[in-house]
Amino acid sequence: MRLIATAPAGQNFITCDWTEQGDAIVARTTGNFNFNSQIYILNGEGVVLQRVIDDELGSLGGAEFSINGNYLLYTQDVSGFESADGRQLNARIFMYDLTTFTTTDLSTGKPAGTNDLDAHFSPDGSRVIFVNTNNDGISPKDIYVLEIDDTVLNKRTLLFENAEMPEWR
Repeated sequence: MRLIATAPAGQNFITCDWTEQGDAIVARTTGNFNFNSQIYILNGEGVVLQRVIDDELGSLGGAEFSINGNYLLYTQDVSGFESADGRQLNARIFMYDLTTFTTTDLSTGKPAGTNDLDAHFSPDGSRVIFVNTNNDGISPKDIYVLEIDDTVLNKRTLLFENAEMPEWR
């Protein structure tokens, strides 16, 4: 084990993912508050290659590579609301294309007043598993799967009610 990177001053690494496709690391940092976040791409030696998301209004979540290393998956509260307790009002799932530098909102079918959170690519990259919950911060959470191919973009299917922390196995 060896140290390859140190977070910027005032920030801590909160999540990271590695892809052998190009030997790259995606890392999300956070500061004193949940809404002070950034997403970086680093090489295998820990050198920052790109800042994908700067500290924008609203909280960020996740940061995960697709199986082919061409896409990043993350969540962001687009409401602009920033609360010290971490409450989010309109968190959505985004897929960032590392080859075209474009972002696709995968939450176009999200019910109003809810948050899409904790998103993960399926092992084959064709779906995303995630949590959807009311933005009140106390309602039950449900796990959904979302197909992301071109023909059925944003077809949501409920998998489990009153559940959280989805992961593919």
